[in-house]
Amino acid sequence: MDNEVIKRVLSDLIPQITSHSKGEKTILLKNGECKSGVAQVAFGILKPGEIVESHQHPDMEEFFYFFEGIGTYKIGEVDYEVSPETFIRIPIKTNHELIAKGNDELKFIYWGVVLD
Repeated sequence: MDNEVIKRVLSDLIPQITSHSKGEKTILLKNGECKSGVAQVAFGILKPGEIVESHQHPDMEEFFYFFEGIGTYKIGEVDYEVSPETFIRIPIKTNHELIAKGNDELKFIYWGVVLD
């Protein structure tokens, strides 16, 4: 792990259902594959109308970069519209809910960082 380069090609990886049972993710990097506090780096897809129900992480902040589709990210009590080129940071211990809208899949890269 110390000096190992990790290279993965998205199309070579197998998608799986998210831990929230909505949408799918393809894991690019898992916890333990690097020395930092990165919990996971993944490519996510939600179909139109799919919702990742409100939840929070007690020890992790999350980061999302959207590059296809449209949606709404409810973070705390505020709704944020997301579309291509939108970046969102979810603070630790903050409720968040993601809703895919429109007619196209919502596609994004996301990662979490565990805080001490």
